[in-house]
Amino acid sequence: MSKVIAIANQKGGVGKTTTAISFASALTKQGKKVLLIDFDPQGSLTIGLGIHDTAALEHTSARLLIDSINEQAREPMQYINTSGAIPFIPGNIMLSSVEVQLVNVIGREMVLKEALEPFRILFDYIIIDCMPSLGFLTINALTAADSVIIPVQAHFLGAKGLEDFSSTLRKVKKINPSLSIDGILVTMFNKQLNFSKGIVEAIKATYGESIHIFDTKIPISIKAAETTAMGQSILDYSPKNPVAVAYQEFAKEWLHNG
Repeated sequence: MSKVIAIANQKGGVGKTTTAISFASALTKQGKKVLLIDFDPQGSLTIGLGIHDTAALEHTSARLLIDSINEQAREPMQYINTSGAIPFIPGNIMLSSVEVQLVNVIGREMVLKEALEPFRILFDYIIIDCMPSLGFLTINALTAADSVIIPVQAHFLGAKGLEDFSSTLRKVKKINPSLSIDGILVTMFNKQLNFSKGIVEAIKATYGESIHIFDTKIPISIKAAETTAMGQSILDYSPKNPVAVAYQEFAKEWLHNG
């Protein structure tokens, strides 16, 4: 039975999608069977894996939710795109309309959890790239997840957003009591700036006793931004890049803590 991990933070621009793709790639290189799920209507993960015309996609995470709501079971592989190095369920703007439909669904928080059951015997890990807001989609992802990894940008606003997200997690745990927090992953870290170091220290001082903070820090890199256009993970596009190396170290740290 696989472990389901949500990559989540209510704040945008903290590196959630890059973390989801890179973390999945690093785990794959460790010999693990990994499935990625794009659960953001913007489809950033799908674009980052090489599909730019997301609106034309039929078998998506939105379709998975609709089929689950309508109790129309399909073979799991029908939803999975296997065109690249990492199998994934694409996402697109259809997710926004499905989120509206969820309002009137009985047990709406559990739709994704139930939909993922057939997938859990096929993979070691299922990684969900969440949207940067709190709504029924994010609540579904956190309810379906066994654990959550919280990327936080080494910036004042990124650290400040942690307070709101921590409150969200406490509320979700009333629905999913078994949800655990794997930890906070510091992203876009510039080791040459005292400001970045100060933010990390502030995060440790505020949350260090209640939430694990990973030792690995993901450095800031222009090269990492190029991977979206290339449709590859940074580990495949530029394996010696400091970001690629850092994500490999992070995957090893996460597995060791596991």
